[in-house]
Amino acid sequence: MHRLSLIGSVMVAASKLAGPRNLAILLAVFSATMVSLSAVNHLVAGIAAIFVVGTFGGGFLSLSNGSVQSAADPRLQGRVSAAYGVVFVGARAVGGPILGWLVDDFGSRTALVAVGIFTAACALLGLLAVARVRLSGSGRLSGA
Repeated sequence: MHRLSLIGSVMVAASKLAGPRNLAILLAVFSATMVSLSAVNHLVAGIAAIFVVGTFGGGFLSLSNGSVQSAADPRLQGRVSAAYGVVFVGARAVGGPILGWLVDDFGSRTALVAVGIFTAACALLGLLAVARVRLSGSGRLSGA
């Protein structure tokens, strides 16, 4: 999966996708690929779906980290990077047991759908935040 994530990271680095709207759209596409992966019944199709999930997942992580770093004061980028890492590692400590429970009790397909639904909700919140900022005319995503 890490090799596949690298492809998405390189694609994001080579493109001009930066921005909160594109970040939310990339997360929505990742969500759709997770849900579609849960419906795959054939090995070759599953491998192809995992390739797509890894690519979009790596792209999302790369774009989100780049967006956070570019918005930070250059003197604070090390601290921002550390806080960003703590958020992702901390989220695994909470989400890991929940996903483990879902897999144990309901199966892996249900867990994939749950991840897809959760990330779709996050993407929707991101798109709503971007729309709110555009309507307010401030041009910045900041505290409400």
